[in-house]
Amino acid sequence: MNKILVDPLGHIVVLTDEASYHAALGHGALVGFGVIEETVQNPDAIYRSARSPTRIVYVRYNLIETVNTKLIVEAVADTSGTPYHIVTAYVTDKLHGVEGDPIYVRS
Repeated sequence: MNKILVDPLGHIVVLTDEASYHAALGHGALVGFGVIEETVQNPDAIYRSARSPTRIVYVRYNLIETVNTKLIVEAVADTSGTPYHIVTAYVTDKLHGVEGDPIYVRS
């Protein structure tokens, strides 16, 4: 079932079953624990995507921890329509595909 989320800037963001399935296939740690939802609703920062002018990247630091490693969760949303739609999400050890200064930083 699709999930309707609201980001801190007031944008409605849809996490579809398809996007959840995609994340589960390649990034199983993200599914079932509300990690994608938490990243969109309570990001540490939001950036413009370096890969596409119609995408933004929600970033959450240290939401997932492994032995001796704190990881970053990135959820990428397509902003070409309303509402926005999550197209992918992944776990990484450094920022990927972001451009410039953040458009939002949690205070």
